[in-house]
Amino acid sequence: MTHLTFVAFVADLDVLFCILVRAAKSIGVYRIFLLADDQAKIDNLVTKLNASANTLQNRTGCNSQKIQNWLDTVRYFLIVVIVVIVMAEVMLFLAFIGFLIVYILVIIGWILVAGTFILCGVFLLLNNVVSDTSVAMQEWVDHPHARTALDDILPCVDVYTANESLFRSKEVSYQMVNVVNQIINNVSNVNYPTIAAPLYYNQSGPLVPVPCNRFNSVITD
Repeated sequence: MTHLTFVAFVADLDVLFCILVRAAKSIGVYRIFLLADDQAKIDNLVTKLNASANTLQNRTGCNSQKIQNWLDTVRYFLIVVIVVIVMAEVMLFLAFIGFLIVYILVIIGWILVAGTFILCGVFLLLNNVVSDTSVAMQEWVDHPHARTALDDILPCVDVYTANESLFRSKEVSYQMVNVVNQIINNVSNVNYPTIAAPLYYNQSGPLVPVPCNRFNSVITD
C-alpha cells in the first residue's frame, strides 16, 4: 500500500506544480505584474503541463485501481482459506464425537494441503512484487528520465517540457526580484513629498536594502 500511495502522491504533486505555475502568472508587487511576454510564455507552458498532468493523473489512477483490485481479490481469497481452516478445526473436534466425520476431514485435509501450496505461491508472488517495485522506485528516483520498469505505472513528463518548466520558474523568480528592486529603488527609497501619496514613505530611517537576485540576465546561477 505504501508503494501505491507513493505513486499516487507523485502524480498529485505534478498536478499541483501545474497549478502553481498557472498562479505564477498573476504574481505582482504593488500593482506591477510580469511582462505580457512572460505571461504568454507561462500560458504556453501551462498548456503543455496540463496535457502531461492529465495523462499522468489518469494513467496513474487507472493503474493504481487495477493493482488495488488485484490485492483485494487476494485478500478475499486468504479470508476464505482462513475460514475453511477454522471450520476444519471445529470438525476435527467433532471427530472425537462421531467416527463417520473422519472421512469428511480427510477430504478437507487434502483441500487444505492444496490451499497451503497456493498460499505459498501467493506469498512468493507478493514478496517478489514488493521487492521488484522497491527496486523500480529506486531506479525511477535515480534516473527519472530513463526507461525504467516504473514507467508503465508512473509515466514522466518529456524532457523538453520539464526543462522548460525549470527555466520558466527561474525566469519568473528573476523577473519578480527585479520588480521588487524597482519598487524599492524608485518608490521606497525615494523621498517623495507628502502630497505624493501613496508613493510617500517616511524615510527618517536607513534605506531599504534591495534583495540579491539569485539568477543573472541569462537565467543562470
